[in-house]
Amino acid sequence: NAARRPPAVEQVEVGSDEKLNAAGSIMAHLEKERLAVKADLTSRGTPLLNIDASLPLRLKMWPWNAQLLTEKSAKGRLYLSGKIEDFLDFFDLGTHRLEGQCVCNLTLGNSLERPLLEGSCKLENGSYVNYNTGTRLQNIQAEFLADRHILYLRSFKALDGREKGQFAATGSIEARPEEKFPFSFDIAFTDFSFVEIDLINAIANGKIEVKGNSEQALAK
Repeated sequence: NAARRPPAVEQVEVGSDEKLNAAGSIMAHLEKERLAVKADLTSRGTPLLNIDASLPLRLKMWPWNAQLLTEKSAKGRLYLSGKIEDFLDFFDLGTHRLEGQCVCNLTLGNSLERPLLEGSCKLENGSYVNYNTGTRLQNIQAEFLADRHILYLRSFKALDGREKGQFAATGSIEARPEEKFPFSFDIAFTDFSFVEIDLINAIANGKIEVKGNSEQALAK
């Protein structure tokens, strides 16, 4: 019913250090195997998250089953602006931690089976840590560009935890589910400290080309 007020989300708090205080609304409507989703999240009048999507979904109540109809048309838009760690706190990343200022504006068209993407994502003043290996990246500057069925990593630059070694990468990921999302990346590092734990400190120089998909990859 269009006259009904959407469910409200108020005073959301995320994170253990600097808490994210936000308010917004989420609406979802399912009719004739079409799920419409709209979500807005703001903080102090500043937009943080906006989702507007129409996805083909088949829902069965008994036995319970929800199936995305990947061959049918789908469309959507995602806008995200804020600290990436505030959004990633909703997911279990295990021993990984990613922080930084992120701005994404992406649109989806065609179908989930053969998606067409458009837009860009940027991460600035970022940092990454792997608590198992002690690998640290500082001053991350990354830019992604989506064009049709390919998501390009136009640039990725960072310093190691000592802020001396350099790390850089470019590459692409194809939005081809039937081909297991093929990807290709070129990585270069100079005096880069990639392992730093109690018993091991390792510094590397070199270039690596990585090609593969979500199931297997080859590094040269």
